[in-house]
Amino acid sequence: MKHLKTIFIITTITVGCLLVYFWLTREQWETRERCTGCEVFENQEQEKHIGTVEILPNGKTVFTDQMLGSTYKLIACDANCETKELLPFSKIGVKDYATQKQIYFDIRGKYIPEKDEFVYNSIIVLNERNFINAKEIKHLTFNKIQEKHTALEEETFLLNESHYAGLRGFLPHYFTEIQLKQPISIKEATWETSDSTLITTWFIEKQKQWQPIEHYEWKKGTEF
Repeated sequence: MKHLKTIFIITTITVGCLLVYFWLTREQWETRERCTGCEVFENQEQEKHIGTVEILPNGKTVFTDQMLGSTYKLIACDANCETKELLPFSKIGVKDYATQKQIYFDIRGKYIPEKDEFVYNSIIVLNERNFINAKEIKHLTFNKIQEKHTALEEETFLLNESHYAGLRGFLPHYFTEIQLKQPISIKEATWETSDSTLITTWFIEKQKQWQPIEHYEWKKGTEF
C-alpha cells in the first residue's frame, strides 16, 4: 500500500512539473510554430513600421502604426526561427518611466493578412511619443526637430526622379521647370500633431543642413 502511495505521489509531482514546464514555455513553442513558415523573412524586403505597443490583460501585444492608424497583433520571431531571443515588451516597457508617455518603436518584419498578425524579428526603441507643434517647427532644420520628435516616416528623393502627385503636388509650383529636371535632393518627413492628424514637411539641403521649404497638415487615413 505504501509502495502504491509513493508511486502515486511521484507520478503526481512529475505530471505537475511537466504542466508547469509546458505553461512556462508555451510562448516559445507558439513562436516556433509561427516560425515554421518563416519564409516570410526569406528573399523578401521586410516591412518597417513606427508606432506604439499596448500590452493586453491576457499578455498579448498589439501594435498601432501611428502613421496609418492600423493595429496589428504582434508575434515575436528571431531571424533563424530556431530560438526566441527578443526581449518581451513587458521587460522593455511600453511607456517612458519618468513621463509615462508611450514610447515609439521601430518594428520590422512581415504582416500576415490571413492571421491579421505582424511577425517581427527586430525592435528598435525610439523616443517617447510626443506630438509636434506645427508652428514651432516652421523654421527648424530636420536634425533639430528629430532631437525631440521621432519622424513616423522619412524619405530622401531626387527631384528629377520624383512624381508630382498626392502630397508632392506642390513641387511644380515651388521649383522652376529647370530645377525640376535637376537631381536636387529633397527630404520628406512626417510627424504626429495629434491622435488624428499628421504634418509632412519637405526639406532641401543648404550648408549641410536640411532646411524646411514646405509643410502640409492632414488627417490620418487620408488617401492621396
